[in-house]
Amino acid sequence: MPENIKIEKLSDATVEGAKGLIRKYLDWIQIDLCFQHIEEELEHFPDKYREPEGAFLVARDGEAVVGCVGLKKIGEGICEMKRLFVKDEYKGQGIGKGLADAIVREAKNKGYSRMRLDSLKRMGTAVALYKKLGFKEIGQYVENPIDDAVFLEKEL
Repeated sequence: MPENIKIEKLSDATVEGAKGLIRKYLDWIQIDLCFQHIEEELEHFPDKYREPEGAFLVARDGEAVVGCVGLKKIGEGICEMKRLFVKDEYKGQGIGKGLADAIVREAKNKGYSRMRLDSLKRMGTAVALYKKLGFKEIGQYVENPIDDAVFLEKEL
């Protein structure tokens, strides 16, 4: 990851940049995520990622938010990674891996024993990253009507 990229917790100064990045992700993925109540999430962002059970991290290049990732509690000892995304022009530089590593550390520090996520098989680079980080495929644990959805979990 380039030295100029800093990963940090979401702050008042980075909330709008993070929301903008999530909207870019929605444009990029071109899938209706209404089943995840995404508009409500953005309207009340970052409520579902609030400390102490949650976290939301951003990658910054100067003042610009260029990547993000969140975690939220979904069960006793279980959290979920959400919204891992890096701007197109910053992809391939290890920022996604840096964010994923950082959010896994956050989950461990919060005492979670497992982290889950859902992704899409067509997002091969992301799925390969998750598997490289130790995530393994599991059965469906959350509503996701998309045909090529894949569900993963990592012991922390």
